[in-house]
Amino acid sequence: QPCSPPIRLEHILQEERDKAATTTTTETTNKPTTVSILFGGVGDARHVYATLCDFYRQWQSIVAQRNEDDNNNNDTADAESNGTNTADIRLHLTLNDIHPAAIARLVVVLEALQQLGTYHNVKHQDLVSTATSEQKEREEKEDSLEENGQHPNEKDCKNSVDEARRLAVLLQYVYFGVLLPPSVHGHLMEVIDTLLDTNLETLRCWIGADDSVWTAVRGILEYWKNCREGEEWFPTVQYALETMYKPKVGEEELDLQAMRALDPQAAESLQARQQEQKQMMLAAAKAQIQSITLDAIPPPLVSRIRNKSPGAKDDAILSAAKKIMWQNVVKKADMFVDIMDGKTSPGRNMDSFFLKETCCILPPNCHSADGPLYRQIRHSPKERRVLCQKAREAISSGWRVNRTFFDPKWTHYKKTGPDTLEFNPVADVSTDFLHADILA
Repeated sequence: QPCSPPIRLEHILQEERDKAATTTTTETTNKPTTVSILFGGVGDARHVYATLCDFYRQWQSIVAQRNEDDNNNNDTADAESNGTNTADIRLHLTLNDIHPAAIARLVVVLEALQQLGTYHNVKHQDLVSTATSEQKEREEKEDSLEENGQHPNEKDCKNSVDEARRLAVLLQYVYFGVLLPPSVHGHLMEVIDTLLDTNLETLRCWIGADDSVWTAVRGILEYWKNCREGEEWFPTVQYALETMYKPKVGEEELDLQAMRALDPQAAESLQARQQEQKQMMLAAAKAQIQSITLDAIPPPLVSRIRNKSPGAKDDAILSAAKKIMWQNVVKKADMFVDIMDGKTSPGRNMDSFFLKETCCILPPNCHSADGPLYRQIRHSPKERRVLCQKAREAISSGWRVNRTFFDPKWTHYKKTGPDTLEFNPVADVSTDFLHADILA
């Protein structure tokens, strides 16, 4: 469960300003504000990542507000004399777990996040937006190579957006996927090799731990590098598909209808809260859309409107763009409620269908390193069942087991028979983790 009450940076900064106001020494006023949090039994680290995201979001909001206040008042002296430099906030996390494999998995993710963070020019929308014409040309070339029996080498990517996307796909699969596409597995091995070759120096410069911890982590990384499917009790792809990860398909989900039968009052309370959160999201988005100007509209959207309405004036284009943006916001708000209900919204149908058919996660639209099949599944809904059959064959023959889910003790302990993962990533994260408080 999330912290109650949640940590608010603005409240912490206000406390620091209040202390500074009663202190005459410069030592206190120049000292950066540090927020320290202990995670005992970090496990899959879902709460660590949520904390990092929320901390950064709050920090950005505070900085933006202070900058706006400074611009309005034209008085930076007041900001400097308030006892705290807004940008100088330190976050100190202490992460504890009894299993070295849990810490090693965290280390792999942090290394990938650190690499992703070096692409300062890549924005979030670049990672999730529709492919550019340049990318489409590259994908067509890759599809042609694939048809001729050649495999495009993703290492040849020179565009920073491509590299950032590659890291984002790695992070998605390392955290959620029991099985990895071939290129993603290869990328994971690259990261592990880098960590071993550098003795984890890229992380040790900002992560503090006892030498015995780093030694244990290194031992797990070496195990992941050298283990082979089907050897020394390490699971095979087929074993993983049949026994180790099963999405909760066909099981009853605790949606509003089921909850009404169990506890009508609780169901009404939940539904009211969902609708309240939805209306809050819509109100905030509506205010932002109403104030937006034409130069802030994404260029691809403007071009699309101009192509459909040649000769349209700027006011008409802005109005059409706002209408499209509002429609997208309403869809996302409905998806927000669907997630909390345990239902699947239309925008997630293809991912859910692929998960049900293959027990694997469908590669995102921006991922092309493993051939055109998965893009075809996304863009050919009428043929998806036949295409998913081809995907099952490709998964059985080419995908690899996600090493970061396993450690030597687990594989040696589970000699007696099949078992399922205690962490069912997609089912757990979509129900237990992405609850209303996190999504809000």
